[in-house]
Amino acid sequence: MNKFLKYALVGVLAAFTLVAAGCGGDKKAEQKVDMNKPVIVGVNPGPHAIIMDNVKKIAEKLITLAVKEKDNFTEVEVTAKVAKKDKDGKRIKEVVDGKKVTVYDEVEKKVK
Repeated sequence: MNKFLKYALVGVLAAFTLVAAGCGGDKKAEQKVDMNKPVIVGVNPGPHAIIMDNVKKIAEKLITLAVKEKDNFTEVEVTAKVAKKDKDGKRIKEVVDGKKVTVYDEVEKKVK
């Protein structure tokens, strides 16, 4: 096929897709947004509204429980093994029974 025909075909297809997609001429896009207009957030009546009501009930229960229990916790001291590291941040290893083994320190941490 000739190069000119290929480019012409591509141009025609591109123009057709732009027209089919509705580029330009949309009056709704030209309308200004009224910043003073109240925003309504909600769900249309139907199955979505029922689901949202159920979610709202569960969320309210979880929020009230979280407010009640926000200060109700205990701190626990745990001993953890942490690898010793040199100045470069690499683990220190020592030879035990012909194998290289990482050296660990025991550190106490407080966990809430």
